[in-house]
Amino acid sequence: MNKVEMIGSGIKLLRKQKNMTLADVAEATGFSISYLSKIERNQGSITIDAVAKICSAFDMDIIEFLRMDFGKDKLLVRRDERKVILNKEGIIKYELVTNGHLKKLKGLIVTLWPDNNSKNFARVAQPHTTDELAFILEGEMILVTLDKYGKTTQNLLRPGDSYYVYAGEKHALKCHGDKPCRSLWSYISPPCFSEDDPTQH
Repeated sequence: MNKVEMIGSGIKLLRKQKNMTLADVAEATGFSISYLSKIERNQGSITIDAVAKICSAFDMDIIEFLRMDFGKDKLLVRRDERKVILNKEGIIKYELVTNGHLKKLKGLIVTLWPDNNSKNFARVAQPHTTDELAFILEGEMILVTLDKYGKTTQNLLRPGDSYYVYAGEKHALKCHGDKPCRSLWSYISPPCFSEDDPTQH
């Protein structure tokens, strides 16, 4: 897949992730639906200015968009090939265990480090739009969930335990004990991250 094809595929993928139609993007950018459709199908040329305008419709910086490896779709990801997408040293780290933005199923290894402050939780910035499954690889983790009815549930998870988080449920994570905790999370669509606050992910 060449660079132009990656841009077209990336635009189509992001549009679907944003739940936008071609008409929505056309209205936001001023481009015609037929032009946008050709771009997504890799049948038309596109300028940097046009890419920037489309990225603006997605609330995304063009530099961030161009750095994304839409065309890289490896089935095998070696341990040293994992992409770190969030790393707050001594607090939390996120590593992608799947490679390629075109994959539907994705996975993360989340590492949490011990923290003596009981109030410090790594919490999601907003509820995810799809369900998630967490599996504890090593160490222990406290998982707190808040469902749509306002009910709070707290569980201590140990190696081998798993927990199903429904879409729309807010949740917070914390390492329990004096050893780091590593967990594997799988999901269909990308979760929302916030790096503005070291306690958020």
